[in-house]
Amino acid sequence: MPAFASLPTGLRIAGVLGYLEALAVISYGISIRAFETTGSTSGISGSGADLAPSVLTVLYAAFATLMGIVTTVLVRRRRAGLTPFLLVQAFALVVAQPLLLGNATRVLGVVVAVVALIAAGSALAPASRESLR
Repeated sequence: MPAFASLPTGLRIAGVLGYLEALAVISYGISIRAFETTGSTSGISGSGADLAPSVLTVLYAAFATLMGIVTTVLVRRRRAGLTPFLLVQAFALVVAQPLLLGNATRVLGVVVAVVALIAAGSALAPASRESLR
């Protein structure tokens, strides 16, 4: 793997943001399980004994792992990582849309949307695309 410092600036920015997004997703998944365990929430179905928080935690962990793999492929300068990376950013924009509509979640929606747009723009920068093989 090439040294992270030797990457074009756009790929470095996309890589850092991609890994941070994966970390945020896994953290959110863990928080769902933690809140259920502490009794702060009653889970998706309303029953404290259901498996929904555990299933959601596993799904978020799987998605975060895939996000990390896609970002790693992109950082390794493989052209095959560009499309999945952009797809992840498109999903982030889809997630940001309902957050932008809520009063309590508007700031979070702006952050998610801005990060996704910067990551996608960085990956699509001419220097980034030229360095992909």
